Amino acid sequence: MRFSDIFSLSLMNLQRQRRKNIGVMIILIVTLLVFNLMCSLVRSLKTATESNITNNRNLKTIEVSTVEDEIPESLYQEMASLNHVDNIFYNYSLGCSIEKEGNATEINALGLETEQAAKLAKQEIELKDYEIILNENDKKKGYQVGDVVTLSYNCMISESQGRREEKQYTIVGFYEQPVISSWYEDVALISMNCMFEICGSQYGLSAKEIKDSNIYKESIMIFADETDYVSSIAEYAENKGLLVSYALMSSEELPVLAKIIIAIGAALIVILVVMSIVIINATINHAVRGRYREIGILKAIGIRETEIRKMMYLELLMLWGIVAFVSSLLSILAVIILAGVPFADSMGDVMISWVQIVIGIAATLFIIWGTTFVTVKRTSKLKVVEVLRYE
Repeated sequence: MRFSDIFSLSLMNLQRQRRKNIGVMIILIVTLLVFNLMCSLVRSLKTATESNITNNRNLKTIEVSTVEDEIPESLYQEMASLNHVDNIFYNYSLGCSIEKEGNATEINALGLETEQAAKLAKQEIELKDYEIILNENDKKKGYQVGDVVTLSYNCMISESQGRREEKQYTIVGFYEQPVISSWYEDVALISMNCMFEICGSQYGLSAKEIKDSNIYKESIMIFADETDYVSSIAEYAENKGLLVSYALMSSEELPVLAKIIIAIGAALIVILVVMSIVIINATINHAVRGRYREIGILKAIGIRETEIRKMMYLELLMLWGIVAFVSSLLSILAVIILAGVPFADSMGDVMISWVQIVIGIAATLFIIWGTTFVTVKRTSKLKVVEVLRYE
């Protein structure tokens, strides 16, 4: 029997059995639709929690201060060597202003080493003396990388006299300022040497005298590499007699809660897949058994077992093709509608990916073939007398 004949018989049988097939198709379409919606929701929730909680560096900051005059350098180095400390620096900034073409902006200059500045700015950058990294919001004021600005600050001449000192600085980058309670709205990054110079001028001292005085070592800022370790780092600092403040203190369970929610969503998808296998298996196998008399007639007129199996598999393949097309279309429309619902904003960007559509379609084909393989094979081997007795 030629393949074209088998294909024609399969197509005719699919059309003739369309009423029975509708139930199977509805179950498969609904299963794929729910699968795609669940995947989209879990993925958007995962992205939202990673952005707002797990990877939110505002929740990874720990501000450490002391009741003493300064934090000893040995303790600073000890904190810097802790596991999961991504960045650490002395939290000391100076009030200044920058000016370009007559437009002045008040800033607070934070002194950092190159490595510290690169980590804070999240970019490969070398912060040299008389170079400055501005706040991202300063771009709106017309500042650009490469601009030379005038940085000015008050200098002490005597206890009753002062003057305004000006230096030329080159803008070498911009960074997104983290939300830290002790920081002002506009913090710029400069080198430690420049910070010593500015601070010395404000106190009427030399840069070396300021560096040796350790006046800038009253507070340190620590960034953990993951929110899970913020509490342990903070606890370590507290045990050393330091004062600790961090944003995650009032919501320490958020990272764990986010992971639990994502795990529950993943578990629901697994449960859905298992239930789908059971339902599809029962539905399709019931439909196959309901065609015993038809198969008996085909065998009676001389159609072989292999040809019957090919015919039934082709029917299932056609059925799967219809289901794949309709379910994909409905899934895309459903996600578009869901993304427009007001409460969806709290779940992040609800989107559907072609990867999950392909995975769902491929999984459905595998489930259909896997759950019907034994039934189709057993049915094709039945004797004519055995299959014709079924009503």
